[in-house]
Amino acid sequence: MGALLYCPACRTASMVQFLGPAAARNAARVLASLRDHRGDGKVAWALYDVAALLPRDYVLGRHRFEAGRFALEFMGRGRRLTLYRWAPAAVLLQDRSLAAFAETAAGGVRMALRPLTSAGHPAVEGRDPAADRPGGRWLARLGLSWFRRLRVWHLADRNRILGVRLEGRRPIDDAEMNAVSESYGVADE
Repeated sequence: MGALLYCPACRTASMVQFLGPAAARNAARVLASLRDHRGDGKVAWALYDVAALLPRDYVLGRHRFEAGRFALEFMGRGRRLTLYRWAPAAVLLQDRSLAAFAETAAGGVRMALRPLTSAGHPAVEGRDPAADRPGGRWLARLGLSWFRRLRVWHLADRNRILGVRLEGRRPIDDAEMNAVSESYGVADE
């Protein structure tokens, strides 16, 4: 016994097959439990060893995969979100600090980086000081400049470095930065 399901919203087709003597009894219950979309307005992303839960309005715009490094760039309403993953962290941090690494590898140049702890891991966070200067907000509203925030953290037990860069035309508050950072991490094995 089987069923072919199609969702016109996301254009996903799913084929489900039931085997064994209990197929007819379990089919209705299993089919009723299937959902193509989350009910909380979020979209789950998973790639290689990382996973993120992002607002539905963020759409993948660009991606870049290199040995030991990848970046996923999402576009949302007046926002650009980039998720980073680097490995092996032990080699990348061998002769420099996490802050120095964030400056060069994650676009943190000219950001005032400060140390913090993110989900129990050593981290650095920075914001673009240009947006806080006189005229910075005006330039951002005209689209000539963006507010930028960056958070990079080291997962020593997984030998990974993760990062989130959030950019937008309006200021990025702590709650938004925390929500995006907390929704991104290493996928459970």
